[in-house]
Amino acid sequence: MSFTVASLGMLTLMSCSSTPASRIKESPQVFNALPTQQKQLVSQGRIEQGMTPPAVYLAWGDPSRVAEGVINGQQAMRWIYSTLQPVYSPPPTFWGGPFWGGPGFYPNLYYPYYPYYNDINYVPVNTGHVLFINGKVKSWEKTVN
Repeated sequence: MSFTVASLGMLTLMSCSSTPASRIKESPQVFNALPTQQKQLVSQGRIEQGMTPPAVYLAWGDPSRVAEGVINGQQAMRWIYSTLQPVYSPPPTFWGGPFWGGPGFYPNLYYPYYPYYNDINYVPVNTGHVLFINGKVKSWEKTVN
């Protein structure tokens, strides 16, 4: 049974890591329909002006969010890419040390938890945007690490 659980875990991790190569493999007909220049860019995970949404999907994957609207009378769609970033919070300042309330006030009540009380919250951080005007990439930006 542990082999099955381990195998499922590996498959789950592998399915979460989407790359241009894996997306091209799952949609070869879309990739083959692209112009040669775009094929080269997509296989490198890059995009350029004039690409269609399917080409951008092959290069960058699914966006985290999509916003639609109109810019200068033209249909506009913005794909927003984001990732989760951990934010660490220290213990609340009302704690007077390991003995909340000071000596004599329930000694050691919170002691085992105090040094480990840091909260970790995950907040979305935008890592890229693609602006489509009338179904073609007009502009894009991506965070460089």
